Amino acid sequence: MNNNPVSNEGLSANNNNMILSLNKRVKSLSVCIGIGIILILVTLALAAATLGVVVNRLKDKPIDRPSLDSEYAESIQISDIMIHLNELQNIATNTGGNRAINTIGFNQTLDYINNYLSFHTNFKVATKYFYVKNFILASNSILITSINGVTVNRIFSPNLSIAEFYFVQYTRSVNFADYVPISVIPNEGCSDNDWLAANSSPNGQVALVKRGVCPFVDRAVLASRYPVGNICADTPTGDATQTIVIGGHSDSVPASPGINDNGSGSVANLGLAVALARLFETSTYKKYKYRVRFCW
Repeated sequence: MNNNPVSNEGLSANNNNMILSLNKRVKSLSVCIGIGIILILVTLALAAATLGVVVNRLKDKPIDRPSLDSEYAESIQISDIMIHLNELQNIATNTGGNRAINTIGFNQTLDYINNYLSFHTNFKVATKYFYVKNFILASNSILITSINGVTVNRIFSPNLSIAEFYFVQYTRSVNFADYVPISVIPNEGCSDNDWLAANSSPNGQVALVKRGVCPFVDRAVLASRYPVGNICADTPTGDATQTIVIGGHSDSVPASPGINDNGSGSVANLGLAVALARLFETSTYKKYKYRVRFCW
């Protein structure tokens, strides 16, 4: 058998060549990684610098908002409105869950509005009281109709989804010993023309009127108990014979804090009043020729 021995010198040379080749690759890879890290750092530095420029420009220039073409409208602070809503919610939460009339929650609502107007405006604030009769039904009401000889006992229920009739809150009681004619008032009965156009004159009859956009005239009945407050705040300038009235009811329904109805309307009214007072305190905003009255 022929042996071809490999010398130690040959092995050593081969190993050295492999090590040198590996070192070159490692160095090349290190250079590439180093260049990549430098590029990443440069990119991050440029991004940070650009962001800094943008932030500084935003600090110097306010964010563009759609123009309302009204200095008055644009001066109203939404943050103030939210504070008012939170306060009304807190009042309801701490006083039985609502701000309905004849409750502590309603009285505290009036106090909040009155105090805020007094501290943040120079308007002429006045509170007047009227009396509302509160009541509960002694028994369910009965309504029997006779139309073309067909007699029907109508359904009474506080659940309006199934009720065929219900009573108007703060109304008076009525009792008919026999059938009485009904005069159907067209539209919502909100104008004299509606009543004059009734096919059967409502004189001496019961008028049937749809619930509509106008208020119920007989909704509030004067009585000897349960005072309810109205707050009105007038601008100190302007012709009193030319008065613009802005208002809404300040009470909630008994079932809830009324932040949608009518907490939203109450605080919007308050925001309008305070914003106008702030503008009137400046020398650049022209006073109105007419008086503005805000009511709750």
